[in-house]
Amino acid sequence: MDIIDKTPLLSICIPTNGIVSYVLPVLDSIYSQVKGNDLELFEVVIVDNGKGNDLEIKIKEYQYPNLRYEKTNAEGFLNQICCFNLAVGHFLKFQNHRAKFLNGTLDYLLNIVRKNLGDKPVIYLSNGVLGIRGNMVDFNSFDEFVRTLSYWSSWSSGVTIWRDDFVLLRNVQYNMMFPHTSLLFADLGNKKYVIDDKKLLCLQDDIGKGGYNLYKTFAVDYLDILMDLYCQDRISKKTFLLVKKDLWNFFVEFYFRLKLKKENYSFDLTGIKNNFLKYYSLSSYWGMVSKAWGYFLFDSLKKMMYKK
Repeated sequence: MDIIDKTPLLSICIPTNGIVSYVLPVLDSIYSQVKGNDLELFEVVIVDNGKGNDLEIKIKEYQYPNLRYEKTNAEGFLNQICCFNLAVGHFLKFQNHRAKFLNGTLDYLLNIVRKNLGDKPVIYLSNGVLGIRGNMVDFNSFDEFVRTLSYWSSWSSGVTIWRDDFVLLRNVQYNMMFPHTSLLFADLGNKKYVIDDKKLLCLQDDIGKGGYNLYKTFAVDYLDILMDLYCQDRISKKTFLLVKKDLWNFFVEFYFRLKLKKENYSFDLTGIKNNFLKYYSLSSYWGMVSKAWGYFLFDSLKKMMYKK
């Protein structure tokens, strides 16, 4: 048998901070779809930078030959890159530890690899958030790809990369908050880009999610990445401004949910105004706050009416 036949088509890469209640349902959703010789076609790689060993103990109950678990000291989101480093499949898919496979997802992913193994385009799996008619669209332009993805390019769960490309990018400089986006936006030459918008995952609740400064991360760090692309002439001013505009609506929603409704997340909300003003005007800031307050007042009125 040729060595290529022994290489899994797909590596499902799950970086985690060790939360058992999230990771085990994800594993169950994957392995419940196995049939025939599927175990030879994919692998699951879990890299855990959590402090405890609860997950390490539980994983031992999963006796699958294609499942690997490693502890790591990688800082924060750089755990993602450790996971990719360990993977050996042709196609590496980042898998959020909260995201369960829907029925048929394993087969669908294996077929994606089979269909694209020849030309190896950059593929982003947007899980239905873009509402693309027919689910799939191809791009010959990186600029169009970034514009269509908008700020969803910051969403790690859609990121995939071919192992051959990952090897070529060994020396890429990773953004600490968005290492997955650093990979997605790396210059791989004259590549075709594909967005597949089919819904493949079901996110478990994200109560308690956070641990970082939301507005600094997205209003500064993420827009810095896009500004670098613009300065390198890899994206147009039009694309930069459109993504920035879409982000403004994202900030409205999270000001409403986190600052006003005080939903149960652990994001750091200090310095919102200063972070926002790096790329937005003062009038944009007050417009964001005002619109969020409008949502809050409408939400409060709705609750009062339901109580009557």
